Amino acid sequence: MILGPSSHMHESQLQRKISSYRQRMIWLAIALSLIWVFVIWQYENFSFQRRAANLIEKEQKRSSLVSQSVAADLQRSLRTMQGIPFVLAKNKQLAQALKAADVGSSPNESASERKQRVRQQNRQEAWMAINQLLVGARDHLAFDLAYVLDRYGDCLASSDHQVTESLVGNNYRERSYYKAAINGNAGYQFAIGKTSRTPGLYFSAPIYDGETVIGAVTAKIDISRLAQDIDLAGIFLIDENGVIILAQDKKQEMKALQGSAVFTLPLDKRKSLYGREDFSLLRIHPLTEDSYQGLVRVGDSTTAHVTGGVKLSEKPLEVMHVLAVPNISELQSERQKAILLMAIAGCSVILISLVGLMYLFESSVNRKILQTQRDRLNEAQRLAAMGSWSIALDTLSVACSDSAKWFFAIEDSQTPPTLSTILDAVHVDDRQTVQEALRSAMQEHQSFYCAFRIVRPDGAVHFVVGDGMYLCNDEIGAESFEGTIRALPSIKLC
Repeated sequence: MILGPSSHMHESQLQRKISSYRQRMIWLAIALSLIWVFVIWQYENFSFQRRAANLIEKEQKRSSLVSQSVAADLQRSLRTMQGIPFVLAKNKQLAQALKAADVGSSPNESASERKQRVRQQNRQEAWMAINQLLVGARDHLAFDLAYVLDRYGDCLASSDHQVTESLVGNNYRERSYYKAAINGNAGYQFAIGKTSRTPGLYFSAPIYDGETVIGAVTAKIDISRLAQDIDLAGIFLIDENGVIILAQDKKQEMKALQGSAVFTLPLDKRKSLYGREDFSLLRIHPLTEDSYQGLVRVGDSTTAHVTGGVKLSEKPLEVMHVLAVPNISELQSERQKAILLMAIAGCSVILISLVGLMYLFESSVNRKILQTQRDRLNEAQRLAAMGSWSIALDTLSVACSDSAKWFFAIEDSQTPPTLSTILDAVHVDDRQTVQEALRSAMQEHQSFYCAFRIVRPDGAVHFVVGDGMYLCNDEIGAESFEGTIRALPSIKLC
C-alpha cells in the first residue's frame, strides 16, 4: 500500500475537525456558563426573597409585641392619671368653694383685671385650703400639676399657687379637656403649658353641685415624667393630631407624620396646643423594592426598619415602635457572595468538564494522526527496505518500527522487543561482532555502523547494514541510541 495525497488529506481533515471541535466547545462553555449564572441568580434571588420575607415577618411581630407592651403599660398609667381628677372632684370643700365663688366676670372687665381679681380671691382662707389640698394630692400621687377651673374656664386654685408665674387667674376655656369636663365627661388633651411651656398630658373631671356642673379639676403629668416609666427604645408616642409628643431622640419630638391632622388646624390653635405654628415632617416611607415589602425608611436613616403600631383604646394616642433591621443588608451581602461563589464554582466545573472532553477528543484524533503517520513511515520504510530502531540507555528497552521488526524476525511477537531478542536474529557468526560494536558505541557515545547478516525463521539469510548515533534530550534528561537497518544486496561484513 502506498500512502499518498489521500493520507495527507485525511490528516488535514482530522486537524480541521479538532479546530471545529474546539470552537464548538468554547461556545458551549460560554452558553452553559451563562445558563448556570442565570439559574444561580434566579435561585439566589428567590431564596433571598424567602429569607427576607421570613426575617421581615419575624421583626414585624417583634415590633408589634413591643408596641402592645408599651401601650399596655401606658394605658395603665393613663387610667391611673384619669382617676386623680375624679377623686379630687368629689371633695365637698372644693364644691362649696366653687359654688361660693361663682360670680363670673363683668362685661367691662379686662383679662388682666379678671386675673388680678381671681388671684386676690385665691388668698382667702378657703381657697388657701384648696391650694394645700392640691399640693398634697400632687406630692402623694406623683403628678406634676393640679388646678381647679370654674365654669367660665378661670383657674381659681392651683398646686403651684406659691410661684410668681402661677396658673391662678389664667383662663382655659379653649382647652378640649375643659370643654369635656364642663359637659360632664372625662377630659383629656396633650398641650404645651400656657405658663410653664412644658409639654404634658392633661386629665380633667367635672365638679358637680347636685346635677349641675359648676367647674372642673385638672391634673397634668409632664411628658418627661411619663418617659421615665416607658422604655423609649424605638418608641414614638403620637397624639390625635399626628404629632410625635414623645420619642427617645428628642430631635424627633414635635415632628409630624405625613398627612397629619395638625396641618389642618388653624395657626392659633397650633400655637396654643404645641407652642409653634410650623412642623417639620418625619417621613416614614416604604421601600419600593419587591423584596423588601414591609420595610420602611425613617427620616434620613439609611437603615431599613419595620414598624408596629397600637392605638390606645381609652385615649386618642398611638404607640408606634420603629425597629431597625440591619440583617437585611447582611442577607443581601450573603446573596451577592453566594451568587459569585456558585457562579465561579459552576463555571469552573463546566470549564474543567469541557476541557476534559476536549482533551479526550483531541487525544483520540491525535492518536489517529500519529497512527497514520506511523503507517506512512512504516510503508515508506518497507518500500525503502529499511527500518528504524531506538534503545533507551537507562533501561536498555528497545523500540522498533514495523519494518525493523521484520528485519529482526519479531514482527509476530506480542511482547516488547529487547536487546537480546534483536541480537538473536543476527547470524551466529556475526553476533559477537555486532554486540561489541554496539556496546562500544553506546558506552562511548560514538556513532555505530556495521554490516551483518540476519537469519529469518525460514532460514533465509539477508545482508543488512545498521547505523546509529547517540542522542540526548536535555529538557527531559533522556539518553538514547537511535538508528536504522536496511537491506543490501551485498556488503563487506564488519
